[in-house]
Formats: sequence, C-alpha cells, structure tokens
Amino acid sequence: MPHLGISFEEKRVERVEALKDELKLESLPIPNVSYYQTIEEQNQFLNSISNTQFGKNLLKLQNRLNEEMGIPLILPKLSNITNISVLQQQFLAMQGIGLGKDRQGNYGAEIQGTARAFQNIAQTNGKAGSFFLPGGLGYQEVVKQKKPSKSIPTTSNRRSYCRCTRRNNTR
Repeated sequence: MPHLGISFEEKRVERVEALKDELKLESLPIPNVSYYQTIEEQNQFLNSISNTQFGKNLLKLQNRLNEEMGIPLILPKLSNITNISVLQQQFLAMQGIGLGKDRQGNYGAEIQGTARAFQNIAQTNGKAGSFFLPGGLGYQEVVKQKKPSKSIPTTSNRRSYCRCTRRNNTR
C-alpha cells in the first residue's frame, strides 16, 4: 500500500506540469492556484468535508480516477466550498473535471473533458448548474431598464427657456 502512495506522489507533480504544458499548446488559460502537494494533505481535507454532498462527490471522483484510470485527482486548496473561484474551477478543468451547483446550491463535480470544462466556465463565468437557472436559489433575473425618453420641452419649460434667450438678446 505505501508503494501506491509513493507512485501517486510522484505522479502528482508530473501531472500538474504536464497539464500546464497541454494548456499552453491549446492556448487555454493556466490557472495559478495553490493545490495539495501531497495525497495525505488532500485526504485530510477530503475527510474534513466528507459529511457534505460535495465532499462525498469528490471522494468518489478521486477513487474512480485512482482505481479505474490510474491517475491522481489533484485538488486546489479550497478555502470556501460554497463559493469556488473561477481560477480554482479552471485548475480542476485542466484535469477534465467540471463543477456545477444543484438547485439548492451544492457543488457537484464530474468528468467532462478539458475543452468542455473550460468552455462551460467561459460561458457561465464559473456559475454553472441549475442553481443559477430559473427556479434555482441562486437565480437572479436580469431586469433591463427602460431608457429614459427624451424630454420634450413643455410649454412652461419653453417659456423659461425663451425668457433666458430674450434676456440675453436684449443686452
């Protein structure tokens, strides 16, 4: 078992660098965020949020990537799991992981592929999911304000305007 941990530790640093190189080739933004350098540190974080839906989702995703695909999931250091920044979402996107919020505001993560995950972030500015759609708790309707109509001088406005003009002309 320790051998598995060591091989994943070696793969973590290599993987981040390889992913950044891929982003350069694809002309995608390279997020500069701090991330968990060791699997132990990351597991400690995941265990601390394992009682949340998002924590359970990330644990399942990590196990799937590790066991089925033989690659480590490398998480950015998330200080607020209710509001994940665009840069942190891009860090996950470079691994092909996309985030979204459900109607109640809980994050979920899924494998989407790098291009699609980055496209979703660009299109939604990091606000993907039903939470931000009509009926979701985070939905904010954009209300377009009417442009003020051009004021047409009324008779009283015209008189005062005319008086000023007459005064200036008489001097």
